[in-house]
Amino acid sequence: MPSLRPRRRVAELGALVMSAVSAILVFPEDPDLRQLSGRRVPLTIRPPHPRSTWKLPSLVDGDGQTLDRDNFRRLRVKLGAYIETHDVAFVREVLGLPSDEPGILKAPTPAQARHSLPS
Repeated sequence: MPSLRPRRRVAELGALVMSAVSAILVFPEDPDLRQLSGRRVPLTIRPPHPRSTWKLPSLVDGDGQTLDRDNFRRLRVKLGAYIETHDVAFVREVLGLPSDEPGILKAPTPAQARHSLPS
């Protein structure tokens, strides 16, 4: 089993939470997924809860539902969902995922997205 990197200091994580880190849970285009097909769910990175054992930030959707490691793995395996983010290492750390686990992708920059559009 691959080992995780050492955890960042709480103050360093707090600074990252306040930065412009963003994440989007993406469901692939698939008619079998019905309502979820092609859906992109913005995730907010929230500071750690004061009573949290691990003192790590969390990923929360617009309805206030927390996305944890186990739920993310289920969505990835069963529905093909993945996360796009500008800070892959940070999102992996928040979810407690090893660096070689699939499903966390670097989000394209606006310039890259413009270049990938069909002419």
